[in-house]
Amino acid sequence: MNLAGKNYIVTGGSRGLGKSIVSVLAEHGCNVLFTYLNSKEEAKQFADQLALTASGKIVPYRADVSNPEGAVATIETAIAEFGGLNGIVNNAGITKDGAFFKMSRSDWSSVIDTNLNGVFYLSQAYLQKAVRGGGKIVNMSSVSGVKGMKGQANYCASKGGLIALTKSLALEYARFNIQINAIAPGYIETDMVDHIESKTRDLLTKDIPLRRLGAPREVANMTAFLLSDLCEYLTGQTIIIDGGLTV
Repeated sequence: MNLAGKNYIVTGGSRGLGKSIVSVLAEHGCNVLFTYLNSKEEAKQFADQLALTASGKIVPYRADVSNPEGAVATIETAIAEFGGLNGIVNNAGITKDGAFFKMSRSDWSSVIDTNLNGVFYLSQAYLQKAVRGGGKIVNMSSVSGVKGMKGQANYCASKGGLIALTKSLALEYARFNIQINAIAPGYIETDMVDHIESKTRDLLTKDIPLRRLGAPREVANMTAFLLSDLCEYLTGQTIIIDGGLTV
């Protein structure tokens, strides 16, 4: 896919989908700066492990992308490390599920701040640089932003807003040769679904035409494709990876 030597940021790259995305990009020879928020030691161990086989540079960077200054510093640090940026993957996300009538303002705001506002901050900082030479953005949405889910009003609003933001930015920046797309995963085997009881997981699986949960690498491979030179005429789209759940 001709990704070797290209430079990317992946937010929330120390766990879940982000960790798989960083791993796949590293396998393709990319230089990757990934953000983490909590465990410095865990992030460093992950980066050191990838460095054993990766031909590119892997940089762990502590940042809260829901903070405007943190987002700008992330872009500036990556450019200083690599000499430039070819794209960003807005993957960082959180859930704070609950019935809407009991949902606290804090639970609403924190999910919107991370999942939607954080994408605004990082994308704006990146696009101010990228207009000089093209680039790519991949936004990690969710099927929750496509079909809605009970008990996830804050999460659905953030992920649905992310799809709309993707379309708007794709139109605005197409003239600069910047492709902006989203991925909407369904139920993927990550820590976000680990807490679901086995009986409930079985019921969920029965609703999925392919009769299984997705693997993180399947989402990571699509991310790599969207960032690659094989994908040059696709923008403003949301690629749903859900085993047929929303069909």
